[in-house]
Amino acid sequence: TIKNPPLPDNPEGLFNEAERKLATKEYNEARRRYDAFLNRYPSDPRAAKAQLNIGEAYFQEAKYANALIALRKVIDNHPKSEEVEMALFKSGQAFFVIKKCTEAKTFFQELLRLYPRSRLKNDANEQIKELTRAAKNKASCET
Repeated sequence: TIKNPPLPDNPEGLFNEAERKLATKEYNEARRRYDAFLNRYPSDPRAAKAQLNIGEAYFQEAKYANALIALRKVIDNHPKSEEVEMALFKSGQAFFVIKKCTEAKTFFQELLRLYPRSRLKNDANEQIKELTRAAKNKASCET
């Protein structure tokens, strides 16, 4: 059996290793490290980023239900974090992919409401336009 190597025992090493695993598309290993980071250092300033990246890893693997759960934790557990903006956007994208257009639109609208000067403003507006077009087609949208 393959044994998992020990994880770094300091926040910098653990977070950096998780980032490397995410960058090299080793999503399970990235999540394992981010989870360990969150369990060991829940009040670290990078906790919201770690949680967001767990959602991103699931999203990249097309595990959208898992991604939505992870992204929700960013919004619920770190409401004042700058990562909420991206969590809202990614949630909208995930809902769109699984054909939940009403829910997707809600997340993009919430992003625009909470962050009127968002760097994601144009992208969110484009997604809303696309959702409006897709909503007319049952093959694209179930809700």
